[in-house]
Amino acid sequence: MLAELDSRPAAPATLQAAASWSLPSALSELLETSDAVWPDVAPAQLWRLSWRGEEALAVVLERNSWWTRVAPLTTDVALADEYTYIPDEPSTSLNSPVGIFMRAATTIPMYTLAHFLGDVAGEGVSADLRTLEGSCLRQLDPPPAVRTGPRLAADDWDRLEALDALQERMRWFESATHGVIDQAGLVVGRDESEAEAVDVRDLLKERPGSLGALVAATGLTASRLHDLKTGRVKPSKLDREALRRHFGVPVKGSHSEKSRLALLEVVAEPSQREAWSAPHSDAEEVENALVPYLQELLDAPVAARSVTSTGQPEREESMEDLRQFWRERIAMRRAQGS
Repeated sequence: MLAELDSRPAAPATLQAAASWSLPSALSELLETSDAVWPDVAPAQLWRLSWRGEEALAVVLERNSWWTRVAPLTTDVALADEYTYIPDEPSTSLNSPVGIFMRAATTIPMYTLAHFLGDVAGEGVSADLRTLEGSCLRQLDPPPAVRTGPRLAADDWDRLEALDALQERMRWFESATHGVIDQAGLVVGRDESEAEAVDVRDLLKERPGSLGALVAATGLTASRLHDLKTGRVKPSKLDREALRRHFGVPVKGSHSEKSRLALLEVVAEPSQREAWSAPHSDAEEVENALVPYLQELLDAPVAARSVTSTGQPEREESMEDLRQFWRERIAMRRAQGS
């Protein structure tokens, strides 16, 4: 019966009723999350943050590598203090008075930026935000040319509690680095045994034995072993395990710390969020998917002629070379539907 009903054309009155309940075009565009509307992260942009079911609005103060410094934005302008920037109206896509609270500014990973909501309008906003943040950090009087709230008093419990709540919320997003970097500051994917590991090229060049015997013992193809020996490809996790079993020594990981950092920088971009979060709907599952996604990219074998940033393995690759390498790898995965 349902299939039969679905096959019937909708009556004109039904279409008119549906149209009357549709979102206004401006609101529909605001909620759009297509990659096409996601610019590069830059100061004075308003973003919706999202991490493990928590959300907040924040304005970008500074961007560097895979992190960004932000300050929370709320419509509770009555709670503003002398270090809260109050832009002219209307200044954001929210079309209501807002305050940007510098006392609660913090540094968060860029992959928590989930939805671009437009720029904070006004001339010199980026410079004003930087100046006011500097005054806040040094506990100096705010610049007279910048519009802010009244001075915070020690017994102003309402505003003090509001600031505590904002600071606690921003610490939540700051903590989103847990599990992505370790205590030494190295990004996910570091091989604990790398200090004692042998480079795969040195291993294959120096250890005796015929190619046929090595193919039979490791299960790797002759072309794969040749590519590993010449350095045209990095060893995957499976390659390293097969060589370790045969030679009895650990083999160095497939990617350097520099390469892993470049990967994190690329994946942290908001335009890449859908690549690692799309298969999941539950908020907890989405954020749990980030580290496995990074690890899968690091461990996936790479064909020698599939993605190369240079044809010279011995040349030190720049960060931009490595970022481009990972962008191409992610694009290939998307094209393959994986």
